[in-house]
Amino acid sequence: MPPAAPATTCGTDWWRPPPRLTPEALRRAALLTGWALRRDAAASGGVPAPDLARERWMRSAVARATADGARAAVVVGAFHAPALLPGHPAGDPDRPAAAASDGTPPGAAGRHREWTTSLIPYTYALLDERSGYPAGIRDPEWQHLVLEAAGDPAATEDALTRAAVRICAELRGLGHPSGPADAREIARLAGDLARLRALPAPGRGELVEAVQTVLAQGEPYGRGRAVAQAMERVLVGTRSGRPAPGAPRCGLAPAVESELAALGLPGPDTAGADARDMRLDPLRSDRDRRRELLLRRLAVCGVPYAQEKDVSGTGGADALTSRWELRWTPATAAVLTAAGTRGVTAAQAAEGTLRERRRGEEADGGPTAAQCLHGLEQAALCGLPGLTGERLTEAADVLPASATLPELLTGLALMDRLRAGHFPGLAADEDRTARAAAAADLLTAAAVRQVDGLTGSEDPDDARALLELAHRADRDGGIRLTAALARLAADGSP
Repeated sequence: MPPAAPATTCGTDWWRPPPRLTPEALRRAALLTGWALRRDAAASGGVPAPDLARERWMRSAVARATADGARAAVVVGAFHAPALLPGHPAGDPDRPAAAASDGTPPGAAGRHREWTTSLIPYTYALLDERSGYPAGIRDPEWQHLVLEAAGDPAATEDALTRAAVRICAELRGLGHPSGPADAREIARLAGDLARLRALPAPGRGELVEAVQTVLAQGEPYGRGRAVAQAMERVLVGTRSGRPAPGAPRCGLAPAVESELAALGLPGPDTAGADARDMRLDPLRSDRDRRRELLLRRLAVCGVPYAQEKDVSGTGGADALTSRWELRWTPATAAVLTAAGTRGVTAAQAAEGTLRERRRGEEADGGPTAAQCLHGLEQAALCGLPGLTGERLTEAADVLPASATLPELLTGLALMDRLRAGHFPGLAADEDRTARAAAAADLLTAAAVRQVDGLTGSEDPDDARALLELAHRADRDGGIRLTAALARLAADGSP
């Protein structure tokens, strides 16, 4: 569950100005908070180099905008505000500047460098600091409700009551009993906590503590997990922004359109045309490899553009080619815009989608063996080496202990493909090959242990899995597997 203790990042509960401040007083309070945070960062190791480079660029942009005497309004986080003052360097707000602020990133002196801006629609789930966004805030939907209350304590209490009602409704949707009495008790307890703390209205901390007390009932697991999930849905929110109509197009959609044009694939100019059938040979052709990767990544993101057709290899072997039906539709452009919240390139968006799925699996108590296998295969097909390595480690831990015999054999086939380099998007890697070989040994041992459990089975799937395992025994050998198959031949069902 979200912790009730105050967080230690800017924008969360520990910075709580009193209601009904004037805009100027609120601005000064925020700037003072940013100054204090920067002092703390400078005293504990210094401001990170990427932040210093960004701030040099900010200062140069402000200087250009005000060169003719014009005034400029700067929308910037309070942490960065001290670095924009004329007499203060980026690292220490109290020390006079010792170097020029020319906006040149480190190591870029004397070289021309072009800067571009990428605008993508953002979601509240990504704005939440627990998504990994360094400058994020806790529970953006709750902060939105507080902003709409405009400093009015009564309006803030109404917002808390509405949030409590929605949390109880979400908890009921997850199969746990919760009704109006619980919502009323959450609002009462949060109000009592605010009065004990001499606050004009309850805030996020009081709401979280009240929900934990009333709904979780001391269960960190089971019901507690369901309460945490309900709170996440309500307090984080699902709002999504969108660029203004006149804003330049950038981000995922233009990047994909440019890549489609470079690879000779149907794009927006073919909208309304018939579907195009295409066969790719990604293991032999570099151009087809790049096409295959793009189509796989778009499919993972749920973009309705490419539909894969079945291509069977000879004798049951893996096919070396793939066949696709490609068509650009209005839905393609719409989903590309939505998928742009996870990245500005197809690779970033695919990895963001797969990592989001993985977080969902972990939140539901997984991943299961089937989810582990699917995630590993998708990461490898999309050519994502980092995520493939993480999923490979996960498979070696999860599959031997929980997978069925058919799942173990599917996993062994995946390990064979990784070792043989049959995923066109993954470059040769000795470490990954060695880890796949070690995982294959673990899966083989687990498969052998399950053979004796097939005695008496009448399931055709078990028979097919047994046949595949027997073929593997003929190819790889193994005394234990041969002995287990001999016992099954003697004692098993017809």
